[in-house]
Amino acid sequence: MMPDPARIVGMARRRASVAAAVACLITSTAHAEDNPVVAAIEAAYLTKFAAFIEWPPGAPDALCVLASDAIGRLIEQAESKLPADAGPANVRRLQSESPAAECGVLFISDPDRDAAMPPMAPATLVVTDRAAEGRKGVINFVIRDDRVRFEIDDAEAARRGLTISSKLLSLAVFVKPRA
Repeated sequence: MMPDPARIVGMARRRASVAAAVACLITSTAHAEDNPVVAAIEAAYLTKFAAFIEWPPGAPDALCVLASDAIGRLIEQAESKLPADAGPANVRRLQSESPAAECGVLFISDPDRDAAMPPMAPATLVVTDRAAEGRKGVINFVIRDDRVRFEIDDAEAARRGLTISSKLLSLAVFVKPRA
């Protein structure tokens, strides 16, 4: 029995519509707060960044999250799957007013905060997905070519006493070089 051409065309259109809807979902926003797919990808990246950073002696070792509970849970889940020597030892969720002095990595994705950074240790790796809105981290998530990517400010990393591996620098879509 021959398949009905109208049915085949209808199925193809439905699949194309679903694919377009998924693409819109993934790329409609660069902010993890607004998009669970973006949040999951950023959480996976975030938990792996520490393996490519060299901190000065005595630097804090917590991975701190200043974001929604949903993002915090995703980051905790991703971090729990890593080997013990893969980076910051524990995930701490911060409130907007919380100091970040014990944070080796600080992820900021909080749409209700202004552009001011919380008090933190000098050797903190700040990661954000809001660089275009005035937040400036060492690593900033961006959407490029329909993918979650990141930019690196290596000059800011140097000011913070951090050394970023050339492997991680080579993966960034943009690197602001050290002075």
